[in-house]
Amino acid sequence: MIKGKHRSWLFLPAHKHKFWKKITDLSPDVLVIDLEDSVFWNKKDSARLIFETQVKEYIPQKSIAVRINPLDSKWGPLDLSTSLNLGIVDIVLPKVKGAGDILRVHEFAKREGFDPQILNIIPIIETTQAFERFDEIATVEGVRAAIFGSEDLFAEFGLSSNRDSPLFKQIQVTLSLKAQKQKLMLIDCANPVYGPQYCAEFRKECVYSSEIAFKGKLAIHPNQIEVINSLFEINSFEAVASQLDKAWDLVNAMTTTEESVTILDDRFYSIPELRKALYRLAYLEKVAANNEYSDLKKCIVNILDRL
Repeated sequence: MIKGKHRSWLFLPAHKHKFWKKITDLSPDVLVIDLEDSVFWNKKDSARLIFETQVKEYIPQKSIAVRINPLDSKWGPLDLSTSLNLGIVDIVLPKVKGAGDILRVHEFAKREGFDPQILNIIPIIETTQAFERFDEIATVEGVRAAIFGSEDLFAEFGLSSNRDSPLFKQIQVTLSLKAQKQKLMLIDCANPVYGPQYCAEFRKECVYSSEIAFKGKLAIHPNQIEVINSLFEINSFEAVASQLDKAWDLVNAMTTTEESVTILDDRFYSIPELRKALYRLAYLEKVAANNEYSDLKKCIVNILDRL
């Protein structure tokens, strides 16, 4: 999987020289070099060349992913080949319609002499087909995360992508539930606002995304990084430890008494809350990736078997 944290994913248009000069000063968890939508069609080839010559300097320092063009486009195969030959295996795949698009990436990698198992594929859910076939896409080997691509998806639906609309939130929640079911990391869509006057609106959006179990968010401007990182801080060890303590308090209280309802901090908790705490612990154990929690999953499975 992409190394390190995965809260903020900053898109950098590959053909913009001024952005390459600023990379060392940027602090996103993941830097996504964009060869697709932020590059006009007549600049695709030059963007790839700029990417190839510039990115080598930053690979050891940064967690880098690449959004290639679709493999069925004239640019996609060259984008993927260039990325693989540079040793970049975190591939953001746009315009996915089904599992077949992921499998074609595997097949291409094989033809290029690479083991498909080294790939971390992050499909963007931005077509109606991908939305409908999310479960199918999520279970393909090598899919490590998914990104909610709101603009293209809502354009296909013929609807406005107003983030405050009930329909927008319904689609977010639906995708989040699908991702939770498949135990797949889901990253929220970008928001084009980044000025100081939009800070409160952007913070509110990040809080909501985090609350409905998105694990990170796309950024299109450096001003958005700090807000995203602070509001998706679940990936820090300190935050993981804190949430582990809270969840364990509930697990201990309910499994000690062996009652279906317990009281903790002046609140009633029942079996559904216990299940939620256990699933939360399972996720936190995966995030922590620390030997200190190596026995956690076994304990959780044993408790769940009793419910």
